[in-house]
Amino acid sequence: MNRYLILTILILVFYLPSYISNDLLARLTDEDGIYENIGALLFLLTSLGFAALAAIPRLYPNKTRIGKYSERYYFLFFALLFFFAFGEEISWGQRIFNFLTPESIKEHNIQGEFNVHNLDVFYGKTMDGEDKTGLSALLNLSRMFYVFLIIYLLILPLLFKYNSAVRKLTKKMSLPVPNFLLGIIFCFNLQYENVLRWINSDLEVHGLVEIKEAAISLIVFALPLFWINFKNVKKKE
Repeated sequence: MNRYLILTILILVFYLPSYISNDLLARLTDEDGIYENIGALLFLLTSLGFAALAAIPRLYPNKTRIGKYSERYYFLFFALLFFFAFGEEISWGQRIFNFLTPESIKEHNIQGEFNVHNLDVFYGKTMDGEDKTGLSALLNLSRMFYVFLIIYLLILPLLFKYNSAVRKLTKKMSLPVPNFLLGIIFCFNLQYENVLRWINSDLEVHGLVEIKEAAISLIVFALPLFWINFKNVKKKE
C-alpha cells in the first residue's frame, strides 16, 4: 500500500475519539494526556531521524546534487528545529522534573508554563484572553510554524516539480525537497478539524486542536522516515 495513503489513514485514526464521544475526546486530550505525549515523542523521533541523516551521509544517497553544498546542514537544522518543538511540547520537562516557572517568564506566559510558544508576544491571544489583531496577530509562533511547513511541504515541492529554475536552484543548493503529497496531507489535516466541527458543532474544540497537533507531529516524522534509506543502515562506509 502506498505510504502516503497509510499516513492519511493513520491521521484519520488519530481522530477516532472525536467520532465516539466528547467525554472520550476530552479525557484523551487532557494536559499531559496521551495525545500530547504522542506528539512530543514523534517530534523527538523526528529530531533523531534528521540527526541520523546529518551524521550518516549514506542514509540519504542523493544522486541529483550539482552544487557544492551538503544536505547535512539542512538535516542538522531540522534536527534542532524539531528538538525545539519536542522541548516546547513538554515545557522542557517542567512537569517531569517538577520545577517552577521563573516569575519573569510566568508573568508573560499565557499558561504560566516554562516554554516559548505560550509567551504573550508569540501567542494568538493577549494575557486577558482577547484575540490579537493587526501586526501583533502575525507574530504567532504556531502560525509561523504552520506557514513554514506549508511552504516547505507543499509550495516548494510543487515549484520544484513544475518550475525548472526552482528545480535547478534547489539542486544547486542541495536542498532536500519532499514529495508534495506530504504537503497535501498536511493541509488536509489542518482543515479536517474544521470539517469535524462543521459536522458536529458540539465537539470539544481543545481536544480537536490537540489531535490536530499530534497528527502534525506524525506528518513531520514521515519526512526523515521516508528519506532514510534503510537498506544502507547496516552497511559500512
